[in-house]
Amino acid sequence: SVQVRRRALNDIADVGRWGHELALLAEPVVLSLSSHGSPKGLEVGGETVTPEMIAESLRYASNLQLAHFSSCLMMKNQLAERVVKQLGDRATFPISGYTTAVDWGASAVIEFMYFELLLGRRMRPARAAKQLNILFPTAGDKRVAGAVFAPAGFRILLPKPAASKSADPPAEKAAAVESTGR
Repeated sequence: SVQVRRRALNDIADVGRWGHELALLAEPVVLSLSSHGSPKGLEVGGETVTPEMIAESLRYASNLQLAHFSSCLMMKNQLAERVVKQLGDRATFPISGYTTAVDWGASAVIEFMYFELLLGRRMRPARAAKQLNILFPTAGDKRVAGAVFAPAGFRILLPKPAASKSADPPAEKAAAVESTGR
């Protein structure tokens, strides 16, 4: 019961265009932005998309249930907090991602389970994130003895309670949108 739409990010203009398109979808949306991340923002087409640009592209997406950065370092250096600050009262959705230069194989496994918990098992993002750290301790911050993967530094930033709305997708349908800059 999940519809997936994929959009390619070739440059900064695509981030704005595809972000604004989200507001036109009737269903609740779980957004996954997949590209290289840096301490300054999302890397797309050799340019840096700042948190303020990301916020502007998501400004009218009132149907957004979660924005996940499938990218290195996007939860470090207050990048996610800058998105929230720029959105102000429109910051009603959680933001998740990694504080580290996460290994691509580890992130693939982590995200497969994260999206299964969110979309398949209909968990709220906060509960799915908590469950993820139980199922895959390497997703967190602590090194797991004997593990070949370094800690991924998975984080979730929840909206302020006064501004939040239910993060449960309706039982009948949820839309997942994945944007890739790779």
